[in-house]
Amino acid sequence: MVSRVQGLFIAAVCLTAGYSVWTGIEVGILRLSNLNMALAILLLAFCAVGMGIGAYLTGLLVALADYARLILPLSDWRLRPDTDWYHAWTVYYWAWWCSWGPLVGVFIARVSRGRTIRQMVGVVMVAPAAFAALWFTAFGGGAIAQVIDGAGPLAGGVQDVNSAIFQFLGQLPLVAVTSLLVILLLVIFTVTSVDSGALVADNLASNGRTDTPRPQRVLWVFLIGLVATTLLVLGGDDGLKGLQSATIVMALPYLALMVVLITGFIKALLQDHLR
Repeated sequence: MVSRVQGLFIAAVCLTAGYSVWTGIEVGILRLSNLNMALAILLLAFCAVGMGIGAYLTGLLVALADYARLILPLSDWRLRPDTDWYHAWTVYYWAWWCSWGPLVGVFIARVSRGRTIRQMVGVVMVAPAAFAALWFTAFGGGAIAQVIDGAGPLAGGVQDVNSAIFQFLGQLPLVAVTSLLVILLLVIFTVTSVDSGALVADNLASNGRTDTPRPQRVLWVFLIGLVATTLLVLGGDDGLKGLQSATIVMALPYLALMVVLITGFIKALLQDHLR
């Protein structure tokens, strides 16, 4: 069954996403995305200051050095000793992002029309990777420091992944404010995902049209919410886990298609260069 909190969360996401797709990419979705980034940067800065600027910068440098040193060895699955972690996390997220490829790719292509390849690489690949390093240093590094120092609920390690961020923030000032900010960010991050999914579904169902009626775009938002609610009612958390498993399985055939797409993309670049 759907709990009250889950129902309120789905309702909040659908209403906000419905408003943003109604007003369009240039208004609602743009403003929501900008608000999302501003709040995320604010929370990041607060956590970096909370763990100490010196400790944060040291952790960032160590993380970047380890990333550069280990990215190639850890990319070779034949030599990795951490089999359980590799299968449960690395391979899982490879497949997860392959399954998201069609949705994310179509949405980014739509909002990036007229941009150069250099701009696309910088904004879609380099900038998110750089921000991820800053983000994980603050939250991951700060949480690891609490584990090492034996401070707070994380002293014994992470027992519940879903509440770990709130346990981490509990050892910093203004815990009520930062916890509320985390919840708000979770809603907005989910809303932006629903927005992109609804717009891509609407685009594909309309034979590539981008000027579809507003009610039609909003309909896709509430269909997504209806599917999520139905899965929770019929299967609870197991229903959502089943959907996640199906999503991972669908990544395999798309992985083969991605090889064809990459080949075609390289061929198109060569032809464009010759012209």
